[in-house]
Amino acid sequence: MTRPRPPWCGSCDEKTRLTDEPRPKRCPVCHPLGKRAMSADPEAVPLISDGLISLSAVTERRATWLWPGRLPVGHLVMLDGDPGVGKSTLSLDFAARVSTGAPWPDGQPCKQGGVLLMTAEEGLAETVVPRLLLAGGDLNHIVVLDHIPGADGVDRLPALPVDVPYIQQIIIQRRIRLLIIDVLASYLGGDGALKNAHGDTDVRRALFPIFKMAQTTRSTVLMLRHLNKSDNKIAMYRGGGSIAIMGQARAGYLAAEDPESYDGRRLFAGIKNNLAPIAPTLAYSLLNDEESGCAAVQWHGEDPHMASELLGVQLGAEEAEEQDHTVSWIQDYLYHCGGTATGGAVITAATKAGYAKATVQRARKRARVSYRRGGWQGGTVWVLDPVRMAELKEASPPGAEPDKAPVARAGCPACKQPVQIRLDGRFRLHRIDKRVCAASGQFPATERSEKSPVSLIKELSLFSEKEICQ
Repeated sequence: MTRPRPPWCGSCDEKTRLTDEPRPKRCPVCHPLGKRAMSADPEAVPLISDGLISLSAVTERRATWLWPGRLPVGHLVMLDGDPGVGKSTLSLDFAARVSTGAPWPDGQPCKQGGVLLMTAEEGLAETVVPRLLLAGGDLNHIVVLDHIPGADGVDRLPALPVDVPYIQQIIIQRRIRLLIIDVLASYLGGDGALKNAHGDTDVRRALFPIFKMAQTTRSTVLMLRHLNKSDNKIAMYRGGGSIAIMGQARAGYLAAEDPESYDGRRLFAGIKNNLAPIAPTLAYSLLNDEESGCAAVQWHGEDPHMASELLGVQLGAEEAEEQDHTVSWIQDYLYHCGGTATGGAVITAATKAGYAKATVQRARKRARVSYRRGGWQGGTVWVLDPVRMAELKEASPPGAEPDKAPVARAGCPACKQPVQIRLDGRFRLHRIDKRVCAASGQFPATERSEKSPVSLIKELSLFSEKEICQ
């Protein structure tokens, strides 16, 4: 049997029922946080005002952008990537556009303003200035914070967050719109205040003053970071240091090599964006300038890849064989469609044939297939490379009519003539077309196999020459 709750307070002797809060109970009359604390008398309990902001005094406003949809004003932005993918070159391309007000790579307008660079890895005369000139930047609007004058007369590297007030003065005086920190690890906690670069609490305390500086000055802070050695394929967790670094940033991006390109194409992909939908991935390449010995960024438009698809793309033997077969399927499908087909039709046919949508999309570039917008009807149109189209037409048997079903081709080891295999589905029933051989007469009508088409093509070498020669 539970003991009944007393109907009055033992301290003030008020017959007021105690609140139902967890023990210890407090009286709503005599307790400092009771009714007297909430009364109109300001002397009942001293009001705390330091550090408090009344939301009624905050004016609502929409997010503003330095690069619409990608680089927000007043916030931190992360750019992750392995060494050699062009992170620094990308950031200097951004700096050049801000210094002159040139449009962004996707055609969005850019407001002209000052740029502040903090670089600990690049030489100013050998690398930074030549890259900015190649990108068309105005050096009069770009400054570099090289060091902080020390009290003992010895210059030192800027340290975050200790030197934030000094950096904030520079931003205000120079009317800086973009601050680039390359790389963050070189400056974060350089004074020893940051005890653990992998600890969430320490990192957030170090980044908070930088965020407040960006809010106060209405500038964008772009921080560069190398990837860690983890094999995690989730881009959010691949940046070096604590996950709190990406958590504090309102937008994050990954610079990585295009896994389906053999000409040095790279991708600028979004990882997160808390203020807008993640913008489409943009492709770029680095063009070397022989005179200066530096590289400039050339943009190639949008790309369908996402950030997580760019990590850990090394394929095993079976995956590589499957992707090769997917490439052949896409090319044959478009060949029999006259070289073009809508993206939806290709994906639908591939799904019915047993291919995953993601596998087909990854294999599109390797299949030498480009895509364009479908006009007023929307969607995309996949177009097979004309050279590859001509190669497939030349490899087709003389007089053979295009068939609706995709086919895979393999050369005869004896006479080198093509042998067609109809693909009724991936890892499903496949049959060899009926053929008439001049030496053996009628070719067997069907040949059943439960193996993949690639394995079936390899087994053609087991047939006698009379059976497979056309």
